[in-house]
Amino acid sequence: MSALRPDAPIFHAKGDGNQLYVAPPTHQINQVTTRASQGYCTSVNERIKVPPFTGHENWQVWTARFNTIADRMGWGDERRLDHLLQNIEGQAAEFVFTQLHASVVGNYKSLVAKISGRYRVLESARSMDRPWISNFAH
Repeated sequence: MSALRPDAPIFHAKGDGNQLYVAPPTHQINQVTTRASQGYCTSVNERIKVPPFTGHENWQVWTARFNTIADRMGWGDERRLDHLLQNIEGQAAEFVFTQLHASVVGNYKSLVAKISGRYRVLESARSMDRPWISNFAH
């Protein structure tokens, strides 16, 4: 921080580590915040890393993790849908984007219900310790 402006970031000039540069007010980095519905204060620029769902992961574990993050961030159904669609990959993406109607893909609760129905079958087959059964679920 600068002695001239306590809120101004300080940068070292190239070549001389002893020279300080204070960014002019027009170059200040403003961190905009939003208040989530639960009262959490989060940065708009904050990047949330949600791992992809490819269809090979345990759907119940993946959705529990996803919903925990979404709840903490105060996401509504529209934001959850945006993040879910961005994180569907592989065979799960093939299912979602080629086999489901656009009205389902555009509705968070409908989409989660369809994915749950599809991948619950795979989890049931895996839990019975009969790997050949999971071949029929594809």
